Amino acid sequence: MNWRKSHHFDPLTLVLGGREKYKFVGSLREMAEALVLTWPSDDGEEYMEAVKLCLEAMQGKVSEHMARDALIRAAHEASIPVISLVYGMKTQPQETGMIQPLPEQNELDENHLR
Repeated sequence: MNWRKSHHFDPLTLVLGGREKYKFVGSLREMAEALVLTWPSDDGEEYMEAVKLCLEAMQGKVSEHMARDALIRAAHEASIPVISLVYGMKTQPQETGMIQPLPEQNELDENHLR
């Protein structure tokens, strides 16, 4: 696996303070750099889980999506805003800060008829 570049890692941007206000994360390598070099704190359960899953994804033990989701949870834990776009997918924000797909039109129609 080439963890420097990825076609399976949906890019996101972390909104940090300091010199590097916006940190683009588009690969496992950039995720590792964000966690190790630019993260404001090196504690927290979600932070530790994100570091672990990033390493495991680099080793091919877990998916890049699992590592990315862990990064988003760690950012939420550290009160770091996340800007995320998912291409080719209609989405809606959730209270958790995660992006979920919108229901298909036929699902909306079925629910409306009930």
